[in-house]
Amino acid sequence: MPPDGGFIRLATYGRGIWELSQIELASTALADDIASCDSDGILDNGEIGRLRVTLMNQGPNTVNHGTLTVTSSNPHVTFPQGNAIDFPALPKGIQTSAYVTVTLNGAAGIEETEFKIAFQAPELGLPSPFNVESTHRLNYDEQLQSSATETFESANPGWSVSGSPAEDPNITNWQRRALSPTRHVFWGPDNNGQIDDVKPGVPDEQSLTSPVMHVEADPLVISFQHRFSFEAGNWDGGVLEISVNNGAWAPLGPATFYNGSTNAGTSAPIGASRRAFVGRSTTWPLFIPATLNLGTVYANQDVRIRFRIGADESTGAPGWDIDDIVIGGITNTPFTSLVAETAACIPTP
Repeated sequence: MPPDGGFIRLATYGRGIWELSQIELASTALADDIASCDSDGILDNGEIGRLRVTLMNQGPNTVNHGTLTVTSSNPHVTFPQGNAIDFPALPKGIQTSAYVTVTLNGAAGIEETEFKIAFQAPELGLPSPFNVESTHRLNYDEQLQSSATETFESANPGWSVSGSPAEDPNITNWQRRALSPTRHVFWGPDNNGQIDDVKPGVPDEQSLTSPVMHVEADPLVISFQHRFSFEAGNWDGGVLEISVNNGAWAPLGPATFYNGSTNAGTSAPIGASRRAFVGRSTTWPLFIPATLNLGTVYANQDVRIRFRIGADESTGAPGWDIDDIVIGGITNTPFTSLVAETAACIPTP
């Protein structure tokens, strides 16, 4: 349903009209692009940047004049040139952007702001402004190789993606996705095989591989949050595998770690009758925890792990979401983390 200020009208066939607001929020972006300390694209203490608001006109007519007003839920975020601007004309079927100047002062640690964006145009005939919201994280840096916990909140998490080529119209690779502006996961697809209406359908596989981790003398423990939905009938599924000292990949985890097995007739590359995450997790779409305590068998060795999906040549499903991976028993910190911006500086334009 549209936010407050928009409306929908529904009616029976031949008896009325269906209507919704013709303006849609296409995207927002916040950057430190006016006066910055580090020019990292993140608005930090003392910096001046811009909030870009992009609207889409889905209606049949141009909206010639509108006013955009922005407010912030965070008192440390202010608008040095005012929080209201004239929005340029919105031609039908076109996305149009406008910018509001923002600054941040007094932030303590990593913070967030929720921008409330109100667009008003007399031509829309709405009883109140068209209202939308946008959330952004503030005052932080991405610190490479600083953590043994992977939250996927960094835009550069350092995991590698491999698998069947994505130029096939049915193929999607593992990718970082936003569940909200401040929560990200890595999503692995349960593709509908490799078929493009030219060549015969063939199975598909996709892998997400970690950086190298050096195991100490203590037990290697892998924990994560996940949810999965693979093709019904156990034709497709997901598994964990491990490579030791850059060697061959081997299955990871006991049979009890998984919720079932692929069926005996599947052509999925992970193999037939293999213990795997199959079907749909019982609490879908909620996330569930998973933990593997691998003991000391990998002590004093370099390892990589991978999340691997195998799909047969037909019928896909939503796939596999992975989040909050915690690795215990390693000596290095292979993952990128978000840390509060603490450096003091004088912003430069």
